[in-house]
Amino acid sequence: MPYLTWGVVALLGLAAVTSVLVVVGSGVLALLHDMLPVILGAAWVVLAYGLVTHQWYLAATAGLLVAFHLGMLASRMRADPTPPWVSAASHLTLVVANVYVGNRTPAAAATMLVAAGADLMVVTERNCDFMLGFDQAGGHDAYPHVVDEPSGRPDYEIAIASRVELLPGSRVIQTGSLRIVRAVVSCGERDVSIVGVHLRAATEPHGFREWRREVAALREYVAGLPGPVVVVGDFNSTGFRPAFTRPMRAAGLTEAHRAFGKGLTRSLKFAASGVLSALPAMARVDHAFLSDGVHVVEIGNLPRAGSDHHPFVATLAVQQEG
Repeated sequence: MPYLTWGVVALLGLAAVTSVLVVVGSGVLALLHDMLPVILGAAWVVLAYGLVTHQWYLAATAGLLVAFHLGMLASRMRADPTPPWVSAASHLTLVVANVYVGNRTPAAAATMLVAAGADLMVVTERNCDFMLGFDQAGGHDAYPHVVDEPSGRPDYEIAIASRVELLPGSRVIQTGSLRIVRAVVSCGERDVSIVGVHLRAATEPHGFREWRREVAALREYVAGLPGPVVVVGDFNSTGFRPAFTRPMRAAGLTEAHRAFGKGLTRSLKFAASGVLSALPAMARVDHAFLSDGVHVVEIGNLPRAGSDHHPFVATLAVQQEG
């Protein structure tokens, strides 16, 4: 038993230290960082075991991990201060949804998302069945302005539909394997870029290497955009993976759920249907990242409607000129 408990502590310590030091490592380490909020729960068990069995060194080491765990969780539950300009800001609402290419009820998903009434809808895993349901639900009339260029690979396609007119600069960009869909809209006196992406899954063959290239390409692209920017979609990473959060921060972006004090909410389910679909969502991989001049005033999940992801709706305040 002592060897097992020390082995658990060593694994947890490795995950914690490499996350703090931003050690990128491999896809396995990245997935370990994604699971930090869950696996660090084992430190509490080891702490209790060490105290009961009077193994003080073990208890002290586990106690450090427990303290790290508490600090990590607390930081995700604390909302950022509201900037003074928010009271005079114009608002923009977004629905962000991975509708799942294997969705068995795409029409129901489309109906729910259209009924949410957001200003813009960003769809990942865009597919023909969903788009047919979208049109049948009145989506074409409600959202007449669309950036949508199917590539033939629906599991990584993105579309943006907007109630408000799209401005010049709205288009699809391909950089390496990264597909970017950009919609530029007016919000009050400001032009805002809504950037939709779906990054590669680290669980695919060579997926983590490609994912890192896509994160680097996204950071470079966003750095060159003028004005307020909102980057949304399925990033196939949690907010606990330093190989993801550090480049986003370096690009001047803030994660909306964390800024609103909802950094522990989750979006990805174990499955879209069957027994595993009854389990709670396991992690948040669907995010919104905000540049300076954009502040989240409300954000929350919507029902899944046949997908293995919970969509979310966000209300954003955009700082005006002057």
